[in-house]
Amino acid sequence: HDLHSAEKRNIQVELKSRLTEEEYKELEKMQSDTSARAGKGIYPRKNYYQYLFAVLPSIQENSDKTKPSYGIFFSYSESLPVAVNIVIFFGSTATYLFGASLTHKLAARAPSHLHSQSMRAAKERGFAWYDIGGVDDARWPTLTYFKNQFGGAVLNYVGNVDLVLRPKLYKLYTI
Repeated sequence: HDLHSAEKRNIQVELKSRLTEEEYKELEKMQSDTSARAGKGIYPRKNYYQYLFAVLPSIQENSDKTKPSYGIFFSYSESLPVAVNIVIFFGSTATYLFGASLTHKLAARAPSHLHSQSMRAAKERGFAWYDIGGVDDARWPTLTYFKNQFGGAVLNYVGNVDLVLRPKLYKLYTI
């Protein structure tokens, strides 16, 4: 239902390999809006993304699944950005890292459509899994409801692991 709703409202999705300064501003605007809905700041700063995008290649530049890469999915309504997903591709899994959206466009179902298109892009590139992240009915009922609409399996595992690319900088980071 949500996905058809987005298609009817002409929501367009674009996979980007880099962000312009204007797109960074749009990303920050959507993150501010999403943080306000969540009632807390939940995103890293711009330099986190700049470093991530500098260290890893985009999925458009990397076909080697043994090396991590990223995808930046922007969703547009009437040519204006309304939602964004950042996805990491590695091994057999595409992992949803961060997403944000504009509250006044939620009725257009852009975030649902964006995940659907991110999943499709992963499948087209031969990835077997799309990890949308954690669910917890007690702690995050709305987020869990949103994620459950996609079906799939709920897997329990140890959790996130940091992939240390620069040990000295990582040691500073952990201090």
